[in-house]
Amino acid sequence: MTGEEYKTALHGILEYQVVPLLCERNAGYGSGNLLEDGHLGIGLRMKDKCARIMQLSRGDDTGAAIEDAYLDLIGYAINGLLILQGKLR
Repeated sequence: MTGEEYKTALHGILEYQVVPLLCERNAGYGSGNLLEDGHLGIGLRMKDKCARIMQLSRGDDTGAAIEDAYLDLIGYAINGLLILQGKLR
């Protein structure tokens, strides 16, 4: 994969999967639950998702649940950055 192909693939994942998912979840849950526990809470949620990926990768998962867990990890990382930058209130 060339650098440009990689960039295009990243853009597609962010634009068509990550951004819509985060907007949907923020509309449904708000940001209070993330702000309440801050980085510690986000870190714990990310740890749970990593454990989930490890568990699923040992079984016969079709990949959809693993993909969901990776998207959740990306979402937590982005929200953590937004909190760190003072943009999520």
